Amino acid sequence: MKQILFVEDNGSYSKEVKERLSSLRLQYDVTSAYTVLEALSWWEEKAKEFDCIVLDLQINPEGLETDEYDEYAPLYGMAFLDKILKDLPKEEILKISEKVIISSAFLPQLDDWLRIRKRDLKSVTRVRKSTDGIGKLVNEIERKCGK
Repeated sequence: MKQILFVEDNGSYSKEVKERLSSLRLQYDVTSAYTVLEALSWWEEKAKEFDCIVLDLQINPEGLETDEYDEYAPLYGMAFLDKILKDLPKEEILKISEKVIISSAFLPQLDDWLRIRKRDLKSVTRVRKSTDGIGKLVNEIERKCGK
């Protein structure tokens, strides 16, 4: 069974993705996190088990320090990603980044954010949230995690 960390605070979106995943031939065990703090807690507990991370950029920022609100607003999901990649060797960063799918309507803002901060996340997959975005996201999960 493939393990997914699903960092998303929109309950109906999360439910729809989980329902679509449950209808696939390959079984997925989805661990849900609704805040930065919860995502970090799950990562600390089960990091090596996750085959894939699906990350919303505009998640609940609970768990961030006051000064981090300004640094990450409104892309609080990047705080989670920065924290799990912090102080890792480059090859480990690449390995984890290849597991990440960012699912957000804020992808243009992410590009600006990455450029300003001189961050390189080319290996992270991006799926724009839209009316047909759930189908695309499920396809990307199958492609990245279903190997």
